[in-house]
Amino acid sequence: MSGFTIAIEPGLVAEASAVRRAEWESLGKDLAEAISSLDGRAGSWTVGVDGTRFVVRDDLARNASIERSDLATLFDEYLEVIGQLGTSTEDGFSRVDALDMAKKVTHDRAGRVLKRALREFETDHEVARRLFSVLVALTYDTSRIAGAHAALAPREIV
Repeated sequence: MSGFTIAIEPGLVAEASAVRRAEWESLGKDLAEAISSLDGRAGSWTVGVDGTRFVVRDDLARNASIERSDLATLFDEYLEVIGQLGTSTEDGFSRVDALDMAKKVTHDRAGRVLKRALREFETDHEVARRLFSVLVALTYDTSRIAGAHAALAPREIV
């Protein structure tokens, strides 16, 4: 069990479908495990949306925010790639490999943006990458996109 927990703002959870809540829970557990194992911490974060900003609050009363507009291009790139990944089974391994690499590049770029935004939290790059997955899922209903979070599918998302 992780020494860290991730909570999604209760107002967002109350309005979400059961499938989206399950996806958020799965992504949150993945993020919490990364924080606990990579950063070696215990504690908690609450992730939410405040108007045009994403907000992360921790149990030490620290807050970090990132404007949605700072991630908009990265969201578009990511959604384009995962949309193609979900339909690329006939295209062969080289196409899937290229799309998977594009997905990783987008995650890396987003991770750098989020790591700067979370500077006070002393966040690891991998943690910031995983936070990006959470923010994508909060912004778009990725539960309807085949392969959106393929790494989590076998464990949590049905």
